[in-house]
Formats: sequence, structure tokens, C-alpha cells
Amino acid sequence: NNVHESAPVLFHTRWAMSYLRGPLTSTQIRTLEGDAGDDGAKGAATAGPTTTAATAAAPTAAAATSMVATSTGATSTGGATASADPLQARPVIEAEIDEFFVGDPVGDFSYEPAFLATVRLHYKRARPPVDEWQTATLLTRIEDASPAALWDAAEFVDDTLAVNGQPETPKEWGELPRGALTKSRLRSVQSKLKSHLYATKRMTVYRCKALKVEGRAGETQDEFVARVRHAAREKRDLEIEKVKAKFEKKHDALMRKVRRAEDKLAREKAQVKDKQIDTALSVGTTVLGAIFGRRTTIAGHASRAATAARRGSRAMKEQRDVERAEASLAELQAEVEELDEELTWALTEVKADASELPEVDEIEVAPKKSDIEVVRFALAWVPV
Repeated sequence: NNVHESAPVLFHTRWAMSYLRGPLTSTQIRTLEGDAGDDGAKGAATAGPTTTAATAAAPTAAAATSMVATSTGATSTGGATASADPLQARPVIEAEIDEFFVGDPVGDFSYEPAFLATVRLHYKRARPPVDEWQTATLLTRIEDASPAALWDAAEFVDDTLAVNGQPETPKEWGELPRGALTKSRLRSVQSKLKSHLYATKRMTVYRCKALKVEGRAGETQDEFVARVRHAAREKRDLEIEKVKAKFEKKHDALMRKVRRAEDKLAREKAQVKDKQIDTALSVGTTVLGAIFGRRTTIAGHASRAATAARRGSRAMKEQRDVERAEASLAELQAEVEELDEELTWALTEVKADASELPEVDEIEVAPKKSDIEVVRFALAWVPV
């Protein structure tokens, strides 16, 4: 405090060193308070009622001495030396390092140190088209190993994991490896985390070239196979319609020929019947006329007989035409039956091809290394 200044000037030391251990356990606090009280009483009995600055400072010095003794594990009782358990005290972490406590511990438990990392990954690919951001959280125990080896044993945890800002009361705290939280070490650990994710955290998408079906981001294999089967059924139905349309044209053409052949056969049969009746009448008239009719010349009878014979010949010709029409109709009907069999076989082949699932390709998509973002990186205490 300078009398020449208008107000006190506050200044800070650049470096400070403390020999007191902290944080303190309940036992150490009680020991510290007890030692301070005893030393204060002794000072008061020796110095009497006179109070000086040195006398006031005595308890503080005694307390500091007791704390140092406690932190180093030595006591003056009976000259014995006791070893304090270093795992009973919570390790002191630098303020710039985030610290969390995961899980919901119950019963007697201990806290073990681990790294907790939350990352965002960007998956991008042209074919199949993928452009997806995903968030993942990893947890790995802190061991005295290389940064790359740390993440080989990492586990992915879901969003239901409890992450708390304050700890429960463990029976002991795990020991941090020497130099585990230095700045250079943490930078190396985060860099290896990105390399680990790029190499191992792949997204699997599916593709079916035969049906030109492409998978979607986040789609499971069962879901993709279901879409492929649906596409296969649609393709089968389309092929069936094409085959039916192709055979329908041929079938319609044959059926037109069959109908024409049937009409022709009916006409031929009618003509044969008429010719047969005419021939029978002509022959009967000639015979009856020759027996019971008027007397005529032999030439007249011969002429009528010749006419009857010609009519009989034409009737026989008409009968042969009927037989040819029947044969033509039979051939056309056979062609129709053969065409129906071909249609049946074609449809069977289409259905058989559709019953076999086409080949499905698995494509692994790596996250873009330049887009891997570490959203949160912290020291996490895991109950065991």
C-alpha cells in the first residue's frame, strides 16, 4: 500500500509452491485440526496472555507441518512410520481438462480412469449415393500404452450411458499413468483416435447390380434384401406380362386361322351333303326311268347314267375337300396346343428366375478423414 497512490495496488506472484497435500481426506482434515489445536494450546501456555504476530502464526505453521507429515506418510506418535494409501485420494486434474464420471455405481466400487470421446463422422459416396453424418461415443481405459493401442480396445457406448459432473464416493481411485494427461500426449491420443475411426468405423451399404437397386445409409441387410425381393417380384410380373403379350399375338393369329378352317370345313361338309343327295337322286331317277319309264333310246339312258356318274365323281371330290379341311384344322389345333405349351414353359422359366435372389454386393464406406470432428474429449472415471 503506497501512500503516494490513490488506492492500494493489487499484484500477483507468477509462481507459487505449496507443500500441503490436497484434496484432503476426512481423516487428514481431522488430524490437521487436532494438531493445530494442540500446538495452539502449547503456545498459549508458554507465552502467557501476551499475543504477538509470532504467537498468532504458530497454529498455522503447526498445521502446515502436520499436513506435510501426513502427506509424506510419517507421524510422530511413538516414532512409528505409517504408509498412507495413495489411492484413497482423488487425483488432482488440471482445470483445462474436462472430467466426467460415468455410470451409476452401487455398493463398494472403485473409479478407474478412461478417455471419453464423442465424435461426428461424415460418410460420403457417389454410387451408391451416401451423404450421412453420424455421432458416436467411445470409451477406453487409460493404460500405459501407445496412443494407437489405446483405441484398439475402445468400446462404443450408446446415449443411455449416464455421464455425471460430480463423483460418488468410491473406496479408492485408480492411478493415472505418468504423463497420461500432458498436452502433447492428449494431442497424440486425439490424432490416433481419428486414424482409428477412419480405419475401423466403416459404414456398410448394399447394392444389387442385376436389379439396379442401391442401398441407403443406415439400411440393414435384411431391409435391403426385402427391397430386392420386392424389386424381383415386380420384374417377374413385368416379364410375365411381356411373355403373355408376345404369345397372345401368335395365339390370336392361330385362332383366326382355326376359325377360318372350321368355317371352310363346315362349308365343305354342306357341299358334300348336297352333292350326295343330288347324286343319289340322279342315280335313282335313271334306274327307275330305265325300269318303269317310257321307252327311250339306249343313248338317252346312257346320257342320264353319265350325268349321274359325273355327279357322283363331284361328290367324291367334295368329300376329299372335306378331308383336307379336317386335316388342316387338326394341324392348326395342334399348333395352338404347342403354342400353349411354349407359353407355359416360358412362364415357368420366368418364375424360376425370379425365385432366385440376385447377388447382393456389400460396399464399405469409410468416413472422410478431413471431416472427422471430435466434439468432446474428456477424462472419464469408470466404476468397477
